[in-house]
Amino acid sequence: MKKLFLSSFCFFCLTPTYALTLVETGQTKVELTGSLRVNVSGLSTRTEYADGTTQRVRRSPTFTNDSSRFGFKLTQNLMNGFYAVGNVEWRFRGTSDSRHNFDDIYTRQLNAGIGHLQYGELLYGNILSIADEVRRTDLANDLTISYPLLPALHRRILQYTNTIDPVRIGIFYGGESKRNGLGLDLTNRRKNVWGTGIIYTYQINESNSIKISSGLVREQFYHRQAGGKYTVQTYAVGASYIYRDTTIAIDWEQRKTKDQMMSHDKRLENDIRFALVQQLTPRWRVYGQYGRSLHKFHRPIGSYTRETGYRYTIGTDYFVIPQYVRAFVEFRQDYRKYYTNQVFQRKVKEQTTAVGVRVYW
Repeated sequence: MKKLFLSSFCFFCLTPTYALTLVETGQTKVELTGSLRVNVSGLSTRTEYADGTTQRVRRSPTFTNDSSRFGFKLTQNLMNGFYAVGNVEWRFRGTSDSRHNFDDIYTRQLNAGIGHLQYGELLYGNILSIADEVRRTDLANDLTISYPLLPALHRRILQYTNTIDPVRIGIFYGGESKRNGLGLDLTNRRKNVWGTGIIYTYQINESNSIKISSGLVREQFYHRQAGGKYTVQTYAVGASYIYRDTTIAIDWEQRKTKDQMMSHDKRLENDIRFALVQQLTPRWRVYGQYGRSLHKFHRPIGSYTRETGYRYTIGTDYFVIPQYVRAFVEFRQDYRKYYTNQVFQRKVKEQTTAVGVRVYW
């Protein structure tokens, strides 16, 4: 495993940025995609319980992988505006007690399809769907607060996307799957999934632009033990405004889960997030995020649970080598309270600091 880690690290560091395009002929283009993403991060957690006891956990700073990835994209021009496209992406992740998170490589995306310059693109496979483009506040590097309720990565789906300025639209559908987007076995097998997204961009002038987006994803799963099925439905709306070197963004998401544990139970999750980014120089920016969440779970017979909280991130990053090497420093605080039948149970305060670098090619 150590040999794999060292060889992989050397591959990322030594791969020159100009190797982005590996092959380019009159009709064929092969590109190397991906980036090295690593950081040194430390974590402290404080939990206070209803009986007055307190628990503290500290994790010393450690060097770790942050979703480093590499892959290839093939584009083949056909005729009359048609083209064929294929894409594969692998990512590193941790699967053991090691803290560097370079233990395993998994296939995150694997898809192929056909497209037309005017009529859009049709893909099939493991795809980062149109839902990923709905978020407007995911502007940080590592310690983002944008953990979307709207699922974006799906296995074995058929997706159609098209851009008709100023609107981009997409819709997808997938049947049964026993694994999730990370390639791990699902506790409850997926029966089907479908979703759609739309992004509208309005360029006011050279210094002002507005982007508005919305998305919907509906999933059905089989009950592994109880039989039957349950439904998860998620909505999302986002907007961003750019004025010269300043970006302001907002996201709202809601996820409803029905009949997951037993018949007629309901889980409702709401999340709202704000982001502000200020570009100080062409290579240097500062940014902040703030979010609030409210999660409720109700059973016809049994307990009613509620979770509330807020979180924020502040950070700054700088392109050491423009377009290719970016360094960053970030701090995040996450504060949550938990209740059962309206009775306070505990509150958790988590603080994380990260210093990292991203290398693109």
